Amino acid sequence: MPPLLDSVVGGGTPERRCLRVLMDPNMQCPGKGLVLPTLNIDKASEHARFLILSLPNNEMLQKSPFTIQKAIQGISGDPKSVKKLRSGDLLIKTSSALQTKSLLLTKPFLDCPLTVNLHKSLNSCRGVISETDLLCASEAEILEGLSD
Repeated sequence: MPPLLDSVVGGGTPERRCLRVLMDPNMQCPGKGLVLPTLNIDKASEHARFLILSLPNNEMLQKSPFTIQKAIQGISGDPKSVKKLRSGDLLIKTSSALQTKSLLLTKPFLDCPLTVNLHKSLNSCRGVISETDLLCASEAEILEGLSD
């Protein structure tokens, strides 16, 4: 039997597999970058807890913090935390899916048109899976196993 040239004991490195789970090739548009699907508020509110609230022309900077607090409490109750960002926007961490949904559905805020977006990185988790037991598994099998 020939020796295993790429064995871990012999100093070689095991084969690595890369998974591309975050990007679907059918969602790309040539020259336009990634085309994002429309936001499903019910589905987004189940998992998203970090929202960015912004008013046009940095009007949030001109509003009283007490007025902002009362308006947020009137819309969704008490969130876990509210922080003002350098841009003047508000970063809100909600405590439930109902709070998230009510904030996502809010259009006017303190007599101004409100824009509510999900935070780009705080609502997701990224990582690298490094497990030698998965070397022989197909990408489809790994994706199916991790889809819970």
